[in-house]
Amino acid sequence: MKKVIVLTLICLLACLARVSAQGDTTLVAKNLRLARELTDRGLYDESIALLDATDEIDPARTALYSYERGYAQFLKGDYPSAIRSLSRALRFRDASDSVFRLLGDCYLFSGDIDMALETYIGGLQDFPDSGRLYYGIGKIRFSDGEYGVALDCFLDGLYHDPAWGENWYGAAAIQFTRGDEMFGMINGETAICLEPASESSAAMGELLLETWRKDIVLSERPTIHMIFSNEAEAGSPFAKAYLETLSAAVRGISGTGATDIPVLIEIRRRFVEEWFSKGLNATHSCALFDYHRALIEAGHFEAYNYWLFSAGDPAAFASWRLTGGEAFEAFERWFDLNPIIAQ
Repeated sequence: MKKVIVLTLICLLACLARVSAQGDTTLVAKNLRLARELTDRGLYDESIALLDATDEIDPARTALYSYERGYAQFLKGDYPSAIRSLSRALRFRDASDSVFRLLGDCYLFSGDIDMALETYIGGLQDFPDSGRLYYGIGKIRFSDGEYGVALDCFLDGLYHDPAWGENWYGAAAIQFTRGDEMFGMINGETAICLEPASESSAAMGELLLETWRKDIVLSERPTIHMIFSNEAEAGSPFAKAYLETLSAAVRGISGTGATDIPVLIEIRRRFVEEWFSKGLNATHSCALFDYHRALIEAGHFEAYNYWLFSAGDPAAFASWRLTGGEAFEAFERWFDLNPIIAQ
């Protein structure tokens, strides 16, 4: 009954808008904002009803309303209706790469893999730098077991659209699977910085900490056991510079057993200082290392590392928070204002 009442109120609102505000862009904007809020709250039918009415008021932006309607229908699980809405949106010039991605996802979720792939690839013809479309293709290739092709798609995506975090997650996952730990660690951490709220961030944080602890064995003479998928990768100039710098960073640090967070923070701090003191940032550009340096200069490197590895060692994070609460809040404010510039 409550749902029927809400739907009735939405329709009344739309009717009033139609009568009193032909071309009233302010009211149209309010309707669109309300429709998005309804979608976010899971009130998909109400959102769709409002979008239908708003489309009649302002047909000049039908592509936008069709996308929003298709998104609500997608979340509702009504893939046939979503496909119709999004296909309609594609007929307009102002359709974005988001329309191609969502339409492809609709086909994918409805089991039509071929149409999903065709949609993503078709979208790249209009949007050749779209990270979300490269990710869509890579996801299908990965599910088909074409891991090399999938990795190439993810790498192309992060090259053309480095701010789109999904490709960094995708590339890192495959690189870890193949044994390319160095690039898996760099790309995985970059992914977390780009999309910390992603469902993949916690699992990636756990994997990062596990890999760091496996690769650095503390003893009287610490050793590094980093895996590469092939000799060419291990012998690349970047890999050589990375391993030499990491070896210098662990020199003089002793201990036994698993590397705890404070020791790992010290090793990672030394790495950054060594990397920049040698001028390796000029010959081997890495956005993540630039970001680490900015964190150190801002005084937030310790808090950042506890946050980064919190899923891998929640007890250590909780213990540190008891005394580092203010430092963590300061880091969070800084992090929100200073996103990583991936490249």
